[in-house]
Amino acid sequence: MNETASSSPRRAPGLHVRLVALVLAVLIPALIAGGLLIWTVYNQQRNFVERQMAETARALSLVVDREIGQREVLLEVLAASPYLKTEDWAAFDAQAREATADSGAWIVVFGADGLQKVNTRLPAGAPLPNGARRASGLSWTKTESGRMQVSNLFHASVAKEAIISFNIPVERPGAPPLILAAGATAESFGQVWIDQNFPQTWTGSIIDATGLIVARNRNPGEMVGKSASPTMRGHFARARSGVASTRTLDGVPSLTAWSTSPGYGWSFVVAVPLSEIAGQARQSLLWGMGLGLCVLGFGAVLAIYAARSLARPVERLADAALAWTE
Repeated sequence: MNETASSSPRRAPGLHVRLVALVLAVLIPALIAGGLLIWTVYNQQRNFVERQMAETARALSLVVDREIGQREVLLEVLAASPYLKTEDWAAFDAQAREATADSGAWIVVFGADGLQKVNTRLPAGAPLPNGARRASGLSWTKTESGRMQVSNLFHASVAKEAIISFNIPVERPGAPPLILAAGATAESFGQVWIDQNFPQTWTGSIIDATGLIVARNRNPGEMVGKSASPTMRGHFARARSGVASTRTLDGVPSLTAWSTSPGYGWSFVVAVPLSEIAGQARQSLLWGMGLGLCVLGFGAVLAIYAARSLARPVERLADAALAWTE
């Protein structure tokens, strides 16, 4: 009897372990599959956000392309004015003011000597600046038409603020060519964020061909006129468009999409904080992991309870069988 009593406890733990292992063998693969599903959903969400950002950057590029195209059409129309050929500056001034009344732009005419002949930013009849038209640090990029040039962001002496200039030459028979320019403030490009319903938590930037920020939806007063980060300028140099993990000038880790215009070299940047992208997916992942652990623990407890419930009758039957054999 001593031998029988000592053998029955050894059988019960083996049965417990087998039953628990059987339950866990079913639960663990299910939990792994659930984890893989959650991870797949996270990657799909990130890929969706990347596509959305790339499309937004491209849309901004097209919007500003259209704005610049409108400036070029305006200049081409004014370049055909007969008042330029006859140098009737007063008449051309009136015509240019009427043409730009609702555009937010202004018109400047530079003579062959580099001096201003017309400037609609000033009151009609006001004395014009005597300085030459070349500003410090000013550079130009041609548009796809090859006729109009787009400047970088620069500080204008007359406007006393950061502006962009759009120039075309005006050829005149028997006379030196004139330069017809349309000016626009950097602030005017900021309207794009409102027009496009740009998300407030995202960071959008319009950057000129020299890497200076022309417009930005977040902290524009501090950021406009600053240079884009070396990381972003490197991305611009390597590819006209793309998506990469970067850090904004505010120091926020972000997923960033950019699109560079082939016509005049401006870049359009959309940055979304990584915390926002991963937030919902990470929360789902953590909830899934927590739920999975709870299910695993609950299943293990049930397995142990079931194993004990099943083991007791088996142990009693085994003991009875041993008793009959003695």
